[in-house]
Amino acid sequence: MTPSADEVAGAAAALALELLGRGETVRVRARGASMRPWVRDGDIVLLRAGAPRVGDVVLLRQGDFGLIHRVVARGLDGRLCVAGDALPRVDGWFHAAAIAAVAVAIERDGRALPPRSGLAVAVGRALAPLRYFVAGVRGRRSVQT
Repeated sequence: MTPSADEVAGAAAALALELLGRGETVRVRARGASMRPWVRDGDIVLLRAGAPRVGDVVLLRQGDFGLIHRVVARGLDGRLCVAGDALPRVDGWFHAAAIAAVAVAIERDGRALPPRSGLAVAVGRALAPLRYFVAGVRGRRSVQT
């Protein structure tokens, strides 16, 4: 019996997570627009297990595999706030154990680009308070209704 596309994707995700756990570098094709302009749909993101810092592009464990988003803040309790660069809201606050890997490079058009730059970190930090405000307003609105 031929496996379904979902079964193949699930097996590939499990293999990638196992390789990351062994310290290997894994190449993942980015899908979607949530990290534009830094990571574009179709880019190859090279991931490796490591300690995430504010400004890092990371693989956040979510669903079958995860999300490739950026750490935008670190709380006093050590949890990390993660968000897509192009999104007006944050994904939430996560313990470091929820981060499967840190991006070490982004491949686009045959070139390797750094996943972390001073500009990306500065923009992420500048937008973080606005994202928290929007997330807080949405949260209060949903509680009141």
